[in-house]
Amino acid sequence: MFAEVKHCPTCNEQEQFALYKYCCLDDNFIKSCLILAFMKIHKGKLSDAKEILRIINITPEFGGSTIKQNHSLNYVRAFLTDKMCLALVAEEDNNMVGFILTEVWKKHDYSFVSYLYVKPGYRRKKVASKLLEAYEDHCKKMRLGKISLLVKTSNTRMQAWCKKNKLKKGEVFYYFAKKL
Repeated sequence: MFAEVKHCPTCNEQEQFALYKYCCLDDNFIKSCLILAFMKIHKGKLSDAKEILRIINITPEFGGSTIKQNHSLNYVRAFLTDKMCLALVAEEDNNMVGFILTEVWKKHDYSFVSYLYVKPGYRRKKVASKLLEAYEDHCKKMRLGKISLLVKTSNTRMQAWCKKNKLKKGEVFYYFAKKL
């Protein structure tokens, strides 16, 4: 039974579909189309804070140093409420599937991505690219000239994603930290 007529987000062909039917024949495209068709991106809300905090504190890719990071709820709330920050959340069926947390330095014509995360079951389905696109649109409206982010040298998948999304690779840095 077909529900309605929509355009496939991957190839833009008009197609009638039930929940899992799309015009694209490749399984990866079908999965990507399905995710994108039902995904919404919105500005982060305070109600998102606990889930974002949980993810930040348990995700190994976010461990910037040998000092264990255990951020607080106030740390995440700052990204959601501070005018110098932008938080975007990707949702499917009212469930968070990814987010991007950024700092905006308008005086310096610059913005920095502090966190970009997509749940494992939604990776390689263009969720991160759509979050980046929404973030870039926001930065362009603010007339910012540059965005940047850091990626662990061991995270080769994220490095490849950055190149694919036209982020240019800079110099290698070492992260130093001291617990106070």
